[in-house]
This record gives sequence, C-alpha cells and structure tokens, in this order.
Amino acid sequence: MKKCLFGLLFIFLSCTIIACSNEDASTTENAIEEDDHDHSSEERTLEDTEHEENATDVEAAAESNDIPEENTVESDEGIFTLLKINEDIETLEVGPLTLYISHVGITTGQLKGDFSQHMGTDYIEIIDFDFSIVNNSEETVIFNTDNATLTTSTDEQLEVDLRINEYLDSGSTDEEYAGGERKHGYIMFSLESSLAADVEWVQIHIDAPMDEEKNKIGEDIELRVEF
Repeated sequence: MKKCLFGLLFIFLSCTIIACSNEDASTTENAIEEDDHDHSSEERTLEDTEHEENATDVEAAAESNDIPEENTVESDEGIFTLLKINEDIETLEVGPLTLYISHVGITTGQLKGDFSQHMGTDYIEIIDFDFSIVNNSEETVIFNTDNATLTTSTDEQLEVDLRINEYLDSGSTDEEYAGGERKHGYIMFSLESSLAADVEWVQIHIDAPMDEEKNKIGEDIELRVEF
C-alpha cells in the first residue's frame, strides 16, 4: 500500500517510500536504473560541476545495490531517490505550540524540464522536515519556520531553500497560527558542498514563537536528528 500526504512529486516521494519500506523492509536486491541524463552544457558553474560528481556517486551506489529500487520515484520533474530517513522524532513543546515531526529525509534528485530551469541546476540533494504544528492557546501565535537554519555533520550551514516551495506552490506554512489552529508543512534545505550520503546527522534551529506584539513566548528550538 502506498500513501500520499502531498499531491506533488517532491513530497509524494517520501510518503511513497515510507509505505513501500513498511511493506518489504528486507528487499535490497534491486538497484535503481542508472540515469543516463546528458550533462553536456558548454559552460557550468563550480556548483553545478560538484553536483554532477555527487550524482555520479549516487549512481555508483545504486549499481552496487546500496539503494533499493523502491526508493526511487520518477515524474515529469525528475528522478528522485530517498537515501536516508528518520521517522522516530521526538514531539516538541515550545511555548503554546506543539510540533510533531513525522520524518526527516535526505533525497537526491535528477531534475528535468521546468523544475530544472526553476532551480537553475539539473541535480539537487535535499534534506526535508515533514511537520505539523498545533497552537494550544486561544491567542494568535507567530512562528516562522521559513527562517530556520540547518547544521550538518558535514559542516554545512544552510538556510531554507524557498525555491522548492515556490515551484510546488505549497509546503511552507503561514507564520501566524490562530488560537487552536493546526497546520502541516515542510522545511527543505538544499546541500551545497557535501554529499547527501555522507550526512550522518543534522541539527535544525528555529527561532522561538512570538505573540502578536513580537514578544517571545518560548525558547528557540534546537533539534538534532541522527541518520
């Protein structure tokens, strides 16, 4: 059985793979089909070159059966492979808010078409947080997850990649939470200089929620997630 919490590809990927993994967690014999996408641009930035090298490493891992075939999804946006996931994340209480994080995943993507043009590259590596937030108070609370930052075990310091949400026209949540309101969303970060396969842990920082007068009503969030 496959479940889908998000109608668009990028979010559908994580949900599909979680369900497939639950059905047959022991299946690791099938490798993903090697992607022969042509990287033949005459001029490339250093970042694009590094990303191509990362993509080659992912393909090599696939050929050696390190990545199960069911961990890959293909659509008009590209070919996406979930490398790592942690679904055992603690529930957080900060001020009047409760944060439920269903999973944190690391995904690689060989991009195609409009999505590739929008992102300005044909290869990305993404760390995504799937979360729900509940305002347990009767007052409006301001909590901006788009200003989150991420530190990785590979010494990267990252800001939220809003380009993905802009393309999908979904994912981010409005920063205002009315009394009793619950919202679901995603926080996504793009790796810039390291390999997704090398990331062993990440630590996310989110500023504390505030009341309507911009007064803090809780502590900043510091959450470390192991893979």
